[in-house]
Amino acid sequence: MPNIPKWSIYLAVGIVVLAAMLLNIVTRPAPLPTLPIFMEESRDTEPVSATIYIDLKGAVHMPGVYKVSADMRLFQAIRLAGGLREDADVSQINLSAQLFDQQAIIIPFLQSRTTPTDEPINDTPDDTPGKISLNHADATTLETLPGIGPATAQRIIEDRLENGPFEKVEDIMRVSGIGTAIYEGIKPFVIP
Repeated sequence: MPNIPKWSIYLAVGIVVLAAMLLNIVTRPAPLPTLPIFMEESRDTEPVSATIYIDLKGAVHMPGVYKVSADMRLFQAIRLAGGLREDADVSQINLSAQLFDQQAIIIPFLQSRTTPTDEPINDTPDDTPGKISLNHADATTLETLPGIGPATAQRIIEDRLENGPFEKVEDIMRVSGIGTAIYEGIKPFVIP
């Protein structure tokens, strides 16, 4: 075996190690950037608003489905729909309400308007004092019933506007979210 100087062996080993390190750097995938769990919003820029769709019905000039920004309020959506009609009952709605995707909003008509079947709404409830009329109560009054929150109260109002008045108390179960348990809870306190 020929006599190889030690320095050439060290040089060869060094070159091999250096080549392996370079090969590792070149073939290694780039690290993924780490994303912070919470990003603080910059005060200099406004957040980009998402787009949502709402269904606006009832006492507006142009009812329909509207594509709006997620930060829009109800009064702004009503402007898009041509504004309120003269027979709109704004006492039953919150014009400053925040909108959300797939929301159906029914702007109620004044009580003097007839139902879709052109039968006048009975403005004189039964001779049962102290009970709440499902056909006449506003959202605030409906929310006083056990198990009825703001969203359910709004669905009751929307249902009676779309489907006509409740003929009997049991008809309240046609409203989404009201089952037997809630019906039994409110039954002693309501009339149609």
